[in-house]
Amino acid sequence: MWGDSQAYQGVNVNKLSLALKREVYSLAQHGSGVYDLLVFSDKVPEGAMVLLQIPKGAQKRTIYLDRNDSGLNIFAFKSLWENNYSLFDLLYIARNNLFTIPKFNKFSGSWKHHEGLHDNLHKKLLFESYKQIPDYIFDRQNIILSSIRKLINKKCIILLFDIPFHPTLQEFEKKSELKLIFNSFEQKMIKEFNLPTDSITFNNDQNIFFDLTHFNVLGNNMLTDSLSSRLNKLKFNKYLKFKIEVNNN
Repeated sequence: MWGDSQAYQGVNVNKLSLALKREVYSLAQHGSGVYDLLVFSDKVPEGAMVLLQIPKGAQKRTIYLDRNDSGLNIFAFKSLWENNYSLFDLLYIARNNLFTIPKFNKFSGSWKHHEGLHDNLHKKLLFESYKQIPDYIFDRQNIILSSIRKLINKKCIILLFDIPFHPTLQEFEKKSELKLIFNSFEQKMIKEFNLPTDSITFNNDQNIFFDLTHFNVLGNNMLTDSLSSRLNKLKFNKYLKFKIEVNNN
């Protein structure tokens, strides 16, 4: 499995492993960026079943907020160079990876349930990130597509999925030009890889969110159960979109 903090906090890897009756290894981490995704796609074995989050954060975060520490990898650096990363960017990432290796693990985290929402660690930066379109966002999206192609060429069976934000942030996102860019990329990905789509809607009456971007333990259980049921039946690549039911009463 690969993803960023949404997947790390949202998917119980051990529970998923028990439900699937197979070992599940995860490279989902807080702040995972497209470099980490490239390393993941290069290291995944041929014919593996892959659970792949398509995070918005990895598309719009600056390089200085990305984790990018999955170890030195020639394929990953070549892909970054081909997608307009500067020599300075590559040196910055290389320095972060001199003494690291891909941190595949069999565990993940979840946050307790609270009635109210906690503030995001970088809440101010989160909202400010929607005020402009990063000039690198299309390069990031191309890298995500390149990683998916590599996994498909390895004959992996992939369940791609999107983890929703809290309705408050979704409403804010609707007012941003980034919303159209995210939607366009989603459709491009579905079309290029000829992905059948499925959707699951969660009820938020009990507050399944820890903060604006992450599930708490209730959301974690719901997401993990939904993914395991789909993975048990997965025979071909598919895109699964999760939605939050908004109660307007």
